Amino acid sequence: MIVNHVDPLRRRRAVEEAEQLSINKPIPPFQVGTVRYTSTDRLHRRDDAEKVPVSIQPSDFLARRTAVLGMTRTGKSNMVKQTVSVVKQVAERGGVKIGQIIYDMNDEYANANQQDQGAIADVYPNDTIRYRMLKTQGFEELQNNFYVQLNEGFSTIRQVIQENKQGSQADVQVFSDTSFDKPDDQDKSAHNRWKVRVAAYKAMLYKADLPAPTSHKVYFKASQDVRDAVHRAAKRDLGDPDAGLGLGEAVEWFLAARTANKASTLLSTSGKDWLDNDTVAILNMMANKNTNDAYINGYKVLTNARKFHSPRRSQEVGDEIYKHLENGNIVILDLSVGDPTLREKISKQIASDIFNKSMNTFVEGKNPPNIVVYVEEAHNLLGKELDLTETWPRLAKEGAKYRIALVYATQEVSSVHQNILANTENWFISHLNNEREIRELARFYDFGDFSRSLIRAQDVGFARIKTLSSPFVVPVQIDKFDPDAVARRESDAYSDDSGRGNGSLPFGFEPGEDGPPPDRSW
Repeated sequence: MIVNHVDPLRRRRAVEEAEQLSINKPIPPFQVGTVRYTSTDRLHRRDDAEKVPVSIQPSDFLARRTAVLGMTRTGKSNMVKQTVSVVKQVAERGGVKIGQIIYDMNDEYANANQQDQGAIADVYPNDTIRYRMLKTQGFEELQNNFYVQLNEGFSTIRQVIQENKQGSQADVQVFSDTSFDKPDDQDKSAHNRWKVRVAAYKAMLYKADLPAPTSHKVYFKASQDVRDAVHRAAKRDLGDPDAGLGLGEAVEWFLAARTANKASTLLSTSGKDWLDNDTVAILNMMANKNTNDAYINGYKVLTNARKFHSPRRSQEVGDEIYKHLENGNIVILDLSVGDPTLREKISKQIASDIFNKSMNTFVEGKNPPNIVVYVEEAHNLLGKELDLTETWPRLAKEGAKYRIALVYATQEVSSVHQNILANTENWFISHLNNEREIRELARFYDFGDFSRSLIRAQDVGFARIKTLSSPFVVPVQIDKFDPDAVARRESDAYSDDSGRGNGSLPFGFEPGEDGPPPDRSW
């Protein structure tokens, strides 16, 4: 009664919050483990002794922040898997879609390993979509296709140029300030110049050895005067771009156009507006020469952006992932392979897309989708040096308003942003090995009372739990994540003879308290 007690006021509030999240069906609490007072099992946890179950309220995890803290191999991943399973059941029993996205830093969720009994992808094969930074069978790719997602790809290129301090040359500066936003189709002149600029940009990507989609062509209009000037500069017919040019042909075409432009042969009445300043800068970069034909790095500044590009993607990855989350799927970002810099950039980009899309939906007066974000090795992404205006602190602080929950796991409590810790409602803490981390925890609730136990007890799955609905910190042995048990639990859901959760209890109710008579099966 004590460890599962929920204040009646909190219970009523949980009903209201569930309705706000479009969950109108009653969902009983879920067992996560059993009471365990100390590291010693000999007295109170004998095999023949009754173990006291500890349950959690499903509403505690939706649109909330949850910390899973502890050293490596002390059960953090197991707890996260349990949470994923609970949220999945909440969605199915509540008749609502809840998208879940896992930032998997150690390949613990996308694939099963020797320590764990099953991967999330194995337990929910029809509802899980996996992503990787490398081409792998069974995985979608995380990188964008720069030839298709123009603005997203160009934003990455511009950031790479800035970080590598390669924008000092005039043409590179002009290129970095270029816009590839499509103008109004009614403005024929601006639209034609935009198509020329985009074609030149794609040709430069190809020149910089960024692999292109199969048989990719560019199309743009050039007057007869412009075509004649280009053909004269090339000393041969290079074709009509309005009929389409392969990217290799486009490189040759634009280099000839640059030569013709320098010779002023494009400055006829029909051709004088054909190349704008942005496109001239792109052509100079393609030729590795400025307007005076002095050497510049040109297209070589794109070299470090190659790893962010995939020629196989047809849709912007952030949009694609968000649609999966809207549909209630589980998305796993396997970040255990690939370049660490790329991992950080893509992680932040996707988190920003999720936050901004949900925020925009909310601002429009609509209900954003229910989403739970899981972050492993959270100190790598939620560092204390982050500014409060950056994506992760904002997601942690403001995400609840937009129906975004955050579950973060780490062994370095002191490295996590203070704003995120201060806004955390649920805590699952296992063994920590130094006083600094314990001192950090002691600032919250009464975790200081467990300081000696947290340092000394190294048992896997032995955690101290404080949830939003519970007024106490409870020492618990977390149940082992068991895929077979999950399958059985799902098949038993709402069955009349299961003895647990047939839908007759109000949301979050405990048997025997303002409800049906006590039932020992609970």
